[in-house]
Amino acid sequence: MKKIISILLVLLMVLTMVPTGVVFATNAEFAGGDGSENSPYLIADKYHLNNVRYHLDAHFKMVADITFTNEDFLVGGDFYNAGHFFAPIEGDFKGIFDGGNFAIKNLKINYAGEENLCSLFQNVSSAGVIKNLGIEGGNITGNTPRIAALVGSNMGLIENCYNTATVGAGTYTAANRRTAAGIAADNFFGIVRNCYNAGEITASCTDPSPTHTTRALDSFAGGVVAINNGTVENCHNIGKVHAEVLFAYNYSTAYAGGVIAYEETYSSETLTDCYNTGEVSAIGCSAAYAGGILGANSTETRISQCYNTGKISVLDGGEGYAGGIIAFHTSNYKLENCYNLGEIYSDKAVTEAYVGGISGYNRSNARTENCYNAGKVWGQANNACFTGGVAGYSAGTICYCYNNGEVTGETISQYTARSYVGGITGCVSAKYICILDCYNTAKVSGGATYEAFVGGIVGSCSYSSSGNGTNSTAKIACYNTGAVTRTTSNQGTVYLGAITGKGHEYMVAQVPVFYYLSGIGLSAGGSGTIYNCFSRSASQMKNQSSLSYMDFSQTWYFDKTFGFEYPQLKSNPQAKPQKIIVLSVPETIEFKEGQTPDLKGLQIKVIYENSLESIV
Repeated sequence: MKKIISILLVLLMVLTMVPTGVVFATNAEFAGGDGSENSPYLIADKYHLNNVRYHLDAHFKMVADITFTNEDFLVGGDFYNAGHFFAPIEGDFKGIFDGGNFAIKNLKINYAGEENLCSLFQNVSSAGVIKNLGIEGGNITGNTPRIAALVGSNMGLIENCYNTATVGAGTYTAANRRTAAGIAADNFFGIVRNCYNAGEITASCTDPSPTHTTRALDSFAGGVVAINNGTVENCHNIGKVHAEVLFAYNYSTAYAGGVIAYEETYSSETLTDCYNTGEVSAIGCSAAYAGGILGANSTETRISQCYNTGKISVLDGGEGYAGGIIAFHTSNYKLENCYNLGEIYSDKAVTEAYVGGISGYNRSNARTENCYNAGKVWGQANNACFTGGVAGYSAGTICYCYNNGEVTGETISQYTARSYVGGITGCVSAKYICILDCYNTAKVSGGATYEAFVGGIVGSCSYSSSGNGTNSTAKIACYNTGAVTRTTSNQGTVYLGAITGKGHEYMVAQVPVFYYLSGIGLSAGGSGTIYNCFSRSASQMKNQSSLSYMDFSQTWYFDKTFGFEYPQLKSNPQAKPQKIIVLSVPETIEFKEGQTPDLKGLQIKVIYENSLESIV
């Protein structure tokens, strides 16, 4: 009896020496919980994670980081799986998966199949929620049409999630579409909110039989979402994003977007409070689209409060579209309160290029409002090149916008090649001018092997009966203070104008009025017809009384404290204040009712978004 008691005492002493928090290995399916919303299954290791696939309508919560090792994916490892590694969680997930702000590290998936989705969760239903989860490191790839680190197809809610894994590296050859994204390959009426990607995303496809004459291939690469039919809010990308189609039929297209590659047609979409700092590029056969926020859309889309600082490039393709916010915007959209600071570029391998600081191409009934570009815009092409500080080509309306970034456009090789370059847009296609209350301050340069039209506001104005301009008699004005020059690399004819390289006789509306700096040394138009243009000296451009056609009561103002001496837009100032600091309070801080306050002694520091400061 004494011996038994001694043994028990020893065991008790050993148990009391075990550190708090140590979990002994068990054969339990989960670390705790019953799968209900109030008591979710607890996930503490990779084996618990693997068991989620057997309870798609249950609720889960991670209680620790999950780390896969290289040994897990070697032959004989627990997750080798015949070289496919961790198997995606198949079926429709209908529960709540709460990552608890923990991460799944070094995850590897290598899946195949034309109908399969290669991602941690293949499908999230409308009732499903994935939240507070990180995917850190690892590689998600496979011979399958849709690839994403987190979700293949989302109809539910994904929020507060991030990815740093490499996604989609490799070339898919089986089907006609390849999509790759950091968070969700398809967002089908779902919501993606407060998510970001820092991993490298690649969507690449090629035709295994390139002699096909009717088979079109498309690739879609999005930092957060590849194809969107839902809502994306407050998301961003800092990773490299690339889409390409190689060795395929001519009608094959690549779409790349820092946040979203492509907006589809099922409903009106909203894209708000997003940004991109990563490099975005595209190579296509018939066309390539690269946008800092969105590659292209085919539906009504409202884009608001977004910005880009990454380099955006189209590197090859029959037609190349590149924009700091969006590459190609269809009709009936509104893009507002967005800006670009990154370089926007098209390579000379592109046949026809549309390159803009905010958007590459705006169709009719599209509206761009309160946006600005301060990044370098450089368009090159073989046959035709449309380059603009705000839009490369526009048949819609651009209003209350400005450009501070250097704009250069040129065509390289073909004898009949033309180039259209403007401080706001390379070409306007509308019955009446549709650039309202905008201005340019940067250098605009252009050249071509045949003809180039280069203007401080518009490269060329071409009449179109279907355009959506204005013939109002409102008080509307635009101005240019930037130099307008030709490039030296091409010997074609170049038409230079302080306002437009080429006007049009149909552009006879009473508005807008155009002002330009006389120091530019050019007339308003390089060729064609243009009306209502007035030259002003530098001192006159800083004087309200010399700018009588500008509406200083509603639209324009001078900010004497900032250091920008020309007129600014009230709704879109040169630099928006980020912080106001009171340096000293007024000498008198108590006043009687009706008494005019004496602010003597008050000193305020204003810090602007571009880090400039002023004291008032």
